[in-house]
Amino acid sequence: PVLFRIASHSKISPSVPVKNIYIYLEDTKEKAMAAKYSRSRKRPLPPRGKEEDIRRAVSLLDAHVYLFIIKYSEIIEPFRKEMDTVRDKALGPPSERGVHKASLDEHGVWGEGIAFERSLLAANVTGAQRCYTLGQSYQVQRKLTGPSVGAKIDDEILNHHSLRQSILKASAQVGIATLEAGDQDTAKVLRRQADCINLPRLGYAGNYAFPTMQLNVAATQKGNGGSGSLKNELGGFGIPHADQNDSPGGLTVVIANSDLSPGVEPGFFLLVELGVAVGA
Repeated sequence: PVLFRIASHSKISPSVPVKNIYIYLEDTKEKAMAAKYSRSRKRPLPPRGKEEDIRRAVSLLDAHVYLFIIKYSEIIEPFRKEMDTVRDKALGPPSERGVHKASLDEHGVWGEGIAFERSLLAANVTGAQRCYTLGQSYQVQRKLTGPSVGAKIDDEILNHHSLRQSILKASAQVGIATLEAGDQDTAKVLRRQADCINLPRLGYAGNYAFPTMQLNVAATQKGNGGSGSLKNELGGFGIPHADQNDSPGGLTVVIANSDLSPGVEPGFFLLVELGVAVGA
């Protein structure tokens, strides 16, 4: 689609510290969306994730604009310390982190991975070794939504439960702040809907919009690793995909809070359907 860059919009308050606003027009009829999804899946991706490669690949992505999202520093600043603290707890001490998924050895001792993964409660999403549903999950065979394995408590609250709760709270706060800084009309509708159906407030009492969350873990990738280098860790979430179980009436907030070593580039998040590369 063609994207338009505008200076202001009636749905976004002038007090919100957003430098640029991008909008696009889209045919949302089922047939048109299915056709666009089919085309998007076949688009070639940049061979590497560095900035110069992304710039060269803009034509390959059939892009109309090259986009960098401006950090909402004023919006997330109240939660930055908590987000960083939770991230460090989930990763564990740098000396104990491993590039591969955590696993038990023959003596029952955990090795590799990150602190969050060193628990039998860290059950990954099927087909995605390092993707973890944090709250509720949609169970296809039962066609219902219920607590994920790691969110269930039997006899006592374990350290993993507490860590999971901390991640949920910090992420939900940032998600709601971001939502309300954007489309406030949508936020009001979602809040009213949550009250009508008595939606469980996942993470903290103010979360009326995000009934489930997912934690994706990926180690640093080589610059020449190719566009499929995340597939081993993230499965289908590491390649172009559609979030088919997301609610069409709500919004999805993506939070990236990496702990990178000096000299490591943060990379880009590709919105393949729009032909847009989002950089930190």
